[in-house]
Amino acid sequence: MSTIDVTNLQDVNQYSTILQKQNLINNVYYLDVSNTSGYVFEMAVFDTSGTLQIDPTFDTTIQQDVGLEDVSAIAMLDVPLSNFNSIFVFQSDSDDLDDLAINDLKFGLNPDAANLFSTTLFSYAEVQENQVNSYYSEQHIYDDYIRNLAVQITGGYSAADIFTNEESLVNGVKNLDSTFQQLFNAIINGLISETVSSGPKSLPEIDNLTTNSSVYKSAIALFTINVNSGTTSPRLITLFDDIRAASNATATSANHVGPITVPIRFHSGDKIALRLVYKNLNTNPYGNHIIQPRSYKLLLNLVE
Repeated sequence: MSTIDVTNLQDVNQYSTILQKQNLINNVYYLDVSNTSGYVFEMAVFDTSGTLQIDPTFDTTIQQDVGLEDVSAIAMLDVPLSNFNSIFVFQSDSDDLDDLAINDLKFGLNPDAANLFSTTLFSYAEVQENQVNSYYSEQHIYDDYIRNLAVQITGGYSAADIFTNEESLVNGVKNLDSTFQQLFNAIINGLISETVSSGPKSLPEIDNLTTNSSVYKSAIALFTINVNSGTTSPRLITLFDDIRAASNATATSANHVGPITVPIRFHSGDKIALRLVYKNLNTNPYGNHIIQPRSYKLLLNLVE
């Protein structure tokens, strides 16, 4: 498994850099732009699709997929840190706080993360880069995508009002949030079930995975960031507190502690990246106007 030292993680200071996969040297990097900063964790497993079954009243249908390839635009949505800061766990057979070697640890998903996305309103994310029309103050995904549809059909950047059911289209995009909540929950719950049934995975086991390896490697990356964050860093202090709590909970007597399972916590400003792709079910509803997909890299910004 290829590795990168935590001190060499890529620093990204423009949203435009993360529009394309080729610009990133790793799936974990540090994003420091004008309105936010923190580590970003991209996990290819978060890839699913859904369909919006509603036509503009001119007659067209919109389809939405999710992946993690190149994107048309960057969007960001603030979500509670408390909901996401214990997705990952590591398992150790020792509570030695001075020897946290990755090779001796196993990584998995925390059962407490079940149904993690149940309240996430994806369509309310604010587009940060490559808006269809930056003139408007309202830049939610549901605004941006309908403007995109208008541009592709009419060629006009302010022509969304030409649709007689513009409000229905916007609501249709919003209504897809519940579909994506279910789909993403199915992904995270499947990963949790794998941990519960098979236990956390060692580094060699992760290296041999053919699917979902990016999830476990992100867990390793988060652990590595936290443990190397400095002796006074809240990341390291919280990690040690969690280790002590797990040790105390596991101890059957003084100095007799079996394997412990410890959460690996995100911290305020960290982000989890998803990819949303919107495309028309009918790509040629009007003459020669071929409607191309529009994709968003959605950064879930973890805030306290």
